[in-house]
Amino acid sequence: MHRPCAAGEPSTAIRATNAACGHSCRRERPAASAAGGRRHHLHPGAVGHELSAAWPAGAVPLYLAGGGKASIDAEDGRLATAPDAGGAVEHIVHDPWRPAPSAPGAGPTDRSAIDARPDVLTFTAAPREAPITLAGDVAARLFIVSDTPSFDLCCVLSRVTPAGQVFALAPGYCRVKPGDAAAPLTLAMGAVCATLQPGEALRLSLSGAAFPAYAVNSGTGADPTTTPLAAASIITLGVRHGASSPSSVMIPVVEAPS
Repeated sequence: MHRPCAAGEPSTAIRATNAACGHSCRRERPAASAAGGRRHHLHPGAVGHELSAAWPAGAVPLYLAGGGKASIDAEDGRLATAPDAGGAVEHIVHDPWRPAPSAPGAGPTDRSAIDARPDVLTFTAAPREAPITLAGDVAARLFIVSDTPSFDLCCVLSRVTPAGQVFALAPGYCRVKPGDAAAPLTLAMGAVCATLQPGEALRLSLSGAAFPAYAVNSGTGADPTTTPLAAASIITLGVRHGASSPSSVMIPVVEAPS
């Protein structure tokens, strides 16, 4: 049975900021407007917003692929239209004393420096040859194991520009408590409304933390906001992908010109 990931609890001081920036496992769909049930979609890169008759439905999977070196080689981790026949395991080593950071500030922020860290896995699709429009919910479906009873997982879908800048489109965060781990783990991310231009690419980034947006998980299952760092453990996560463990991210494609 697929088990949706439970939401992580952000630190109290920045909870309001997280709500504004989309740092959560689940985001409610926009409410229908009074005029004919239409939905308003905020479209990055465009002026104003878009209206549609309904919240877009349906998504296509992009599968994680690579040779097991996604944490150290930006060219190794890929997003593909089909799972690799062989498969591999990518490893995240989360150090609670040097946790992967959350993106600073509000609004569009280049997160390429975060993606370059060795404790962040990146999977990047081929650059677009034609524009593609995304609108709707994003979700990750991951075959993941941990060497501790509890762990956190941060997933971020981003747009990579030809210049190498990386801008988040749909972030998601999950805290897995002892006994709650399931394979595959399904993590509901944010909603997205964006158009990628030729030369741009989609990327999925995975890490075991997003500090200080979320308190660092000690790995024990204890409350991370009150557990001292001295009680924390280094956490190793294994993300499996391939035909037998088809880890993927569901992308809501609404327009893909040929």
